Formats: sequence, C-alpha cells, structure tokens
Amino acid sequence: MLKSDYTKEQRFLKGKQDLFPKQTLAELKAGKVRFIDSDITHTAEISEAGGIYDLLRTTNDKEVGKSDFDSNKLEQGVNVAVGRIKIGYGKDATVNNTTADKIAYSSDVSVFPVELLRAKLIIKQDGKTLMKLPVERFTVSDKSAKTQGEEDVLHLGTPVILIEQKPIDIQLEFNPGAGITAGADDHFIQVRLIGTETATK
Repeated sequence: MLKSDYTKEQRFLKGKQDLFPKQTLAELKAGKVRFIDSDITHTAEISEAGGIYDLLRTTNDKEVGKSDFDSNKLEQGVNVAVGRIKIGYGKDATVNNTTADKIAYSSDVSVFPVELLRAKLIIKQDGKTLMKLPVERFTVSDKSAKTQGEEDVLHLGTPVILIEQKPIDIQLEFNPGAGITAGADDHFIQVRLIGTETATK
C-alpha cells in the first residue's frame, strides 16, 4: 500500500504560514483552518506551443473539468502543498473543434510528442521558480492500471507551496527551435497538482 505524504505536506504548509494573508493566518491560529486532500487540475491547449509557453493565464476561467484556477490564482483561503504532480497529454482532429475539458488524457510516454517530452514544466509564484523538471519525468512507460493520481504520478522530493491570491505561472519551456507543430490535430495537456490544502472549518 502506498504510504501517504500528507503529514509531510501539512508540515511544509505550517512551516510557510508566515506567507499566508493576515486573515488566513489569524484563522489558522484560532483553530478555524483544517487540512484536506487536494487535487488541483488545469488543462490547456498547446497547439503551436513553443519557446516559453504559458499554460495558466490571467484570462483563465474556473470551470469544472477544465481548471480549478480563478484567473491565475488560488481562491481565498486555499494554500496548497503540492507533493505529487501528474501530467497527461491528449490530441484530437482539428476539424472536431474539441475543447480541453473533452479530451481523454494519458501519461503513457508513447503518446507524447518528442518535442513535449524534452520540454520542461515550470511552476513559479512571486517571480520565483518553485519547480523546473522535464516533462518526461512525469510519464509512465505503459498505461497504468493503478489508481489515477497515485502510483502514476511524480512524487516531489520537496513539496511546492502555493499561496492564495498570488499570481501563479505554469509554463512549458521548449528547446530553441522546437515546439508543437500545427497539423491535422489539436494538442492538449493536463496538469494535476496533488497534495494538501487549507480550508475553513
């Protein structure tokens, strides 16, 4: 059975509580904040992506099945320690005009374009890089029959801490001259940030 990392994630969140807004910090000290399991998802189209490509933008709308972010921020009261990350890739024929929330995503390395495997996934907040890893690190060698969001994810050595109401960047960095080329298919990516978050009691 997989050992839970939630205790470590809670510890990291508590260690960063001085970064919380005053209201959340006051509620935490008053015992009005609890920790719950977190699985924050964001999907984006990456057709013709290249260079430094922003997956999360200020124009993003929170929508079930597509994105849990309001603009490029977490909601008030939501602070997250991300201990695991899952990436999925999917594509569909351009003529179908399929949207990101309608795609079936896979972490199987064999379905990823080579250019995407070589790209790096970057997470930033307050202009600071919190994580920068090759996309290939998040893939599996074959289709996983195990629990979604558990064994088929990358476990981070150090949790990524995301603070409420502060702009977050989620980006892909491609090699110079490389990227996703336009063609008969539209390309999509799903990023799932799994861990522990704060919530009001």
